[in-house]
Amino acid sequence: RDTRDKDSVYFIRSHAGMVFQNPDDQLVASLIENDVAFGPENLGVPTDELRERVSAALADVGLQGFEKLMRVCRTLHERGMTIVMITHFMEEAAQADRVIVLESGRVAADGAPADVLVQADLLKRLHLDVPFACALSLALKRRGVDAGVHIETTSLKEELCRLLSKA
Repeated sequence: RDTRDKDSVYFIRSHAGMVFQNPDDQLVASLIENDVAFGPENLGVPTDELRERVSAALADVGLQGFEKLMRVCRTLHERGMTIVMITHFMEEAAQADRVIVLESGRVAADGAPADVLVQADLLKRLHLDVPFACALSLALKRRGVDAGVHIETTSLKEELCRLLSKA
């Protein structure tokens, strides 16, 4: 939907939500249960009852046990929901299906994380960090260890273990 179309505003507002990148920018706290507890706690609900209410509220919306944002996003995505995240943390971007890097409001790179996040010169120019695994794999390659270029530490670790088992 086009966000500039006034007729789409209601649909967009009823189908889109926003979660801030920085937990400090959340409504109250970085943990979901603390946000849920904020209102009742300030109304003086006793601690034991507060825990029960928070647990019940999280269960009502299917979030019981979800205390970290990325896990919730992955679960929602697995259920078919499109998640749009804005982040400067490239390790988070590496978990996406698609990465779009903006420069002054224009698309500077667009594609799969493995294609975009290895563009070290572009990312540096835009004051973005190259994912740790990518920086390490590029440094290893410069020193003669061809472990491939990785954007996630798990795949780099697996490749390094494979190379070491051959040695």
